[in-house]
Amino acid sequence: RDRHTIVLVTHHVEQAERLAEDLICVDEKTVCHKPCRPLPRPAPRPEESG
Repeated sequence: RDRHTIVLVTHHVEQAERLAEDLICVDEKTVCHKPCRPLPRPAPRPEESG
């Protein structure tokens, strides 16, 4: 296990989008300093919708 993998975990979609837009974006095992792909939005919670 000599691989250093950077994983960004955030529960805030807005914050994640901002990070992906300004700082970095994570594509599987690829980390870049510019927006490569929009982060997939998690399904809306049934509690929030309605």
